[in-house]
Amino acid sequence: MSERYPKSVPVSPDNPAIEKDEDICANCSHCLAVCAEEIGVAQPCKVTGADDFTCIHCGQCAAACPERAIRAKSQLSDKGARGGKLPWL
Repeated sequence: MSERYPKSVPVSPDNPAIEKDEDICANCSHCLAVCAEEIGVAQPCKVTGADDFTCIHCGQCAAACPERAIRAKSQLSDKGARGGKLPWL
């Protein structure tokens, strides 16, 4: 497996908190910077894939993404508290 230096936070498809659209990611490294420098999770070293990265599901990378390539997943369903559609959908 080839090693690489990441430019963005790897997001696994089964991440419960965030999702990432690789098509609009500009590889600006804002997400990686906030994760490594402010949250302290991402290590400034080589990673060989998403399996080597430990996400704590804080969502700060989504907040730092200027392209909105990383977004927080909604914790709400499409049903309201009374079982009906939410009024803004």
